[in-house]
Amino acid sequence: MLIAACASSYPLMAQNYKEDMQKIRTVYKSQYHSFSIKYLYYPYDSVRKVTDSIKGICVVDSEFWYYKIKSSEGEVEYLKNGKYFVEVNHANKVVMVANNSVAQKRDLWNISKVDSLLRLPTLKIIYAEKGKEGEYTVTLSDGNWNKMKLVFNKERYTLDEIWLYSSAQGKILGEPYKRPVIGILYGSYSKTVPSKNDFDEKKYVQKTNDGHFQTVGTFKTYKLLDYVNKRT
Repeated sequence: MLIAACASSYPLMAQNYKEDMQKIRTVYKSQYHSFSIKYLYYPYDSVRKVTDSIKGICVVDSEFWYYKIKSSEGEVEYLKNGKYFVEVNHANKVVMVANNSVAQKRDLWNISKVDSLLRLPTLKIIYAEKGKEGEYTVTLSDGNWNKMKLVFNKERYTLDEIWLYSSAQGKILGEPYKRPVIGILYGSYSKTVPSKNDFDEKKYVQKTNDGHFQTVGTFKTYKLLDYVNKRT
């Protein structure tokens, strides 16, 4: 049983984080259907300067989801429904359609990823309460990303922030980093039920008489990558 913090910011050893993760997963799948998301990348923990950021909106209905992500490289849309996964890269003017089983790596919202991270071998789990927020700090026993801080709203059980900390150093595309930090910020939660059109692949592609796909509407000039009918 978790020792009550009584709105204190004093850190306590957490004993019910799995229960909290289950509550958060349930809320995402059944109550809050859309939210905003922002990624921040700090290459040096000692210099709190963001060198890259990504903003987006997410619409979710159980296992269906739609994202629109904006970064310095342009805008990308992702859609997953009961049959297909569609990715639209507006900067490169490319539409990709595949079976929905390949969508896992693009699933930004799936809270089970957080739950699985918490199940890794840990050195320490610390819990703190700050007003309406609960905060878990998890130190891992191995891996380059060896610490995570998860901040959630205790009243509605939605995520506010996730912070990932690494002990690594090196270079990415020629750019150096040392003990980098990634922040993921969530907000603008809404319970409005999405429309079927939000998850309809026909906005981008439609099947021809021979069962293959073609781009439609404003995407007719985009290059199509049809992995549903690709021969292996």
